[in-house]
Amino acid sequence: SVGSRTAPVIVIVEGDIRFNGGPNIWGLIVGIDPTYIDPDADPANPCANPTDIQITGTAYMHGAMASDCDLDLGAGTYNTFPYRCQLD
Repeated sequence: SVGSRTAPVIVIVEGDIRFNGGPNIWGLIVGIDPTYIDPDADPANPCANPTDIQITGTAYMHGAMASDCDLDLGAGTYNTFPYRCQLD
């Protein structure tokens, strides 16, 4: 597990994220594009290198996952359980 219900984490990742097995993640994970975002790019898709999230098995997110780009959740199973008290 990463974090807990009483001690959630905030994780900011530049680049790609990989989950293996069946982790329980408590808190907030944010994926950001580590490359320069071109101000002249298409506003609908300004990211040059979106965050890839590779899941092998099943990941249990107790909280939220966000990105400044589109998320590619791969072929695994992603379950989310939002807890408002963790995000307040």
